[in-house]
Amino acid sequence: MHGNFLQRVDEALQHCQWMVLVLTPNALASPYVRDEVFTALHRVNQGYMYGVIPVLAEACAPGSIPAQWDALHRYDATRDYSAALAGVLRAVGAPQVGSTHSGQTRGRSRITQHLRVIVLLLTILLAVSVALVWLDGQYFESPIAKFSDFAGGYTASKSDARGVSSNVPCVDFDASASTGTSLTYRWDFGDPASGSTNSDDGEYVFHCFTAPGRYHVTLTVRNGVGNTGTNQQDVNAKLSP
Repeated sequence: MHGNFLQRVDEALQHCQWMVLVLTPNALASPYVRDEVFTALHRVNQGYMYGVIPVLAEACAPGSIPAQWDALHRYDATRDYSAALAGVLRAVGAPQVGSTHSGQTRGRSRITQHLRVIVLLLTILLAVSVALVWLDGQYFESPIAKFSDFAGGYTASKSDARGVSSNVPCVDFDASASTGTSLTYRWDFGDPASGSTNSDDGEYVFHCFTAPGRYHVTLTVRNGVGNTGTNQQDVNAKLSP
């Protein structure tokens, strides 16, 4: 997935005339964003693209913007949304559109700032026929794995290799609290005696352990570009009353 996503971005750059770069601390910290911006600037120098337009969506630390990006004229949507919208539209040669919002957005929440920048970009896409690429580092952040378990919920009957049946504890697991984009889930229940069922995929899973006791359960989540996050917890698997 990692390679496929970056390949799609590269393919988009082959057919676009402008790149709109959403500047956030996440974007500045992402090596993937840096690589794609470098590619875009190289295509600009070759005459295949018109330019890269940075839009400040969130305050960035002084000196954190690379010198090559800092030399580009950028539009600050966190301070004056209307002016940023008008400036980007002028830059790409699109007709000006009216705004129902006041210009000042100082003090607004981070979510509000991102929503307003999304509206800005959608407005540009509707107003001009040139292709745009929007890069934001949020997609490239490492995901956060979180899960909860419901131990002692129910008991199942399980037969061993000799055909002898016994009751075993089964536990439900919920990874819906994990955060990230396009997540996949991989579970290791710390129960190697259970064989192939010791691992599973999915946001909601269950596992029947081989015997009551404490098990070290590991959840690994992976986002669309291959970054991973891991959470490990000790789970007390017990028979239901």
